[in-house]
Amino acid sequence: MRAETHAAVEAVRAALPLLRARQGADERHAKERLDFATGTDVAVERLLIERLSGAFPAYGILGEETGLQGDRDRFWVLDPICGTTNYAIGLPLYNVNVALIEDGLVTIGVVLDPVADEVYWAERGAGSFAPAGDGWRRLRTSDHSGTISIDFGHRTATGEVDLMHALMGRVLRQRFWNVRVLATSVVLAYVADGRLAAHVVDAINAWDLCAGALLAEEAGAIVTDFEGRPWKWDSPQVLCAASERTHAQLLELLAQR
Repeated sequence: MRAETHAAVEAVRAALPLLRARQGADERHAKERLDFATGTDVAVERLLIERLSGAFPAYGILGEETGLQGDRDRFWVLDPICGTTNYAIGLPLYNVNVALIEDGLVTIGVVLDPVADEVYWAERGAGSFAPAGDGWRRLRTSDHSGTISIDFGHRTATGEVDLMHALMGRVLRQRFWNVRVLATSVVLAYVADGRLAAHVVDAINAWDLCAGALLAEEAGAIVTDFEGRPWKWDSPQVLCAASERTHAQLLELLAQR
């Protein structure tokens, strides 16, 4: 584990008491229609910045709540609570994302699932891992669940709504998979861990994507945009599938007009 990975793992673990205490969870700060941050989002992001900047002061920060600051060649991407609406209304499905971008590539991804008290981490070229006793187990993707996730991003406009609505209809008619709408990027960790066969989302932000997409890819997933091109740290749409077969099926359904 790189020093940066260790620092990110420890930072998200330090956020767990804040998330469980829910101090500020009822404070809503509107961002755009149907999107908001809570006081807990702000507190968690502040803690992550303090921890990571303290360990690596030369690195920049791109935080969902605070924006981009510092170095743009090497910077952390932070999502203090992905699934804020779930968190605010008491649905136990949300997560914390930390990723490191170096020279345009996501090189480290860390995801905290606070409800399960699990930390997932990945390093580019080194695999993806989750806790196992006193150590770590390597993650592997699988189609075994027969279940996929389809989500709509916060920035979704009319065109994206139409596309995702059409995809949902095609998937349901084909009856290839069970379908879930879970509204949080922890599902990318679930793809990495073999619990879900795929995740498809449009109009996504970098802080939602980077950590989980690296986890999934390092566990064996095929991760692209809707045209089948390799994902980038700032890709606005993602098709993440546990196998080439599932990826090809979903890509074909997306291409239908």
